[in-house]
Amino acid sequence: MNLGEIITAVQRQFGDTAEVQIFESDIIRWANHAAIDIARETGCIQDHRETNSVAADGSYTLPEDFLQMRRVTFDGRTLRPTTLETADNNWPDREVANDSGTPQSYYIWSNILYLYPTPSTAGAGNLDVYYIRTPAILIDPEDISEIPPQYHEQIIRYCLSRAKELDEEPQEASLILQEYKSGVAQSRHDSQDRQVDSYPSVRLCPGDE
Repeated sequence: MNLGEIITAVQRQFGDTAEVQIFESDIIRWANHAAIDIARETGCIQDHRETNSVAADGSYTLPEDFLQMRRVTFDGRTLRPTTLETADNNWPDREVANDSGTPQSYYIWSNILYLYPTPSTAGAGNLDVYYIRTPAILIDPEDISEIPPQYHEQIIRYCLSRAKELDEEPQEASLILQEYKSGVAQSRHDSQDRQVDSYPSVRLCPGDE
């Protein structure tokens, strides 16, 4: 389903194909909000980036399209995730002590990835970040969302909810928003079930022993 089809579906279901109450620009904005929300909730848009490590530098800017972290590896070894608060408790002098070595842990603060200890040597592409990213922004009617097709109907529901909210129908907006959330959860569940069902299995027949 492309952006033009989403716009048409929202207009028809809302009953405003003449743009009297809601404009196409509103629907485009809402559709992009929905796509980002679905990506965050389902982890369906995945990516990874290799970065060169720098000796004695423990901070690295995350990609602009970063949404959620899934894994960080350094020289092929998975690092342990932690938080700023835990790092402050465990290594309170880390910023002045300038501890260096092979990174074992990481935490994220203000879209910056911090490694501890800081790398003692530089490396080419040895810091690998696996993450959930934001989908490409929809602009033109022909644009097709990177969100998998099973979630496209939920994008329409999200837009309808926002349209009802704009039309000062809070109860209807809330009901459609709950349908959107339930639909996203169900589609995610169905997708996971299909992945499990797709794994091959081997059954022994009589006489195969």
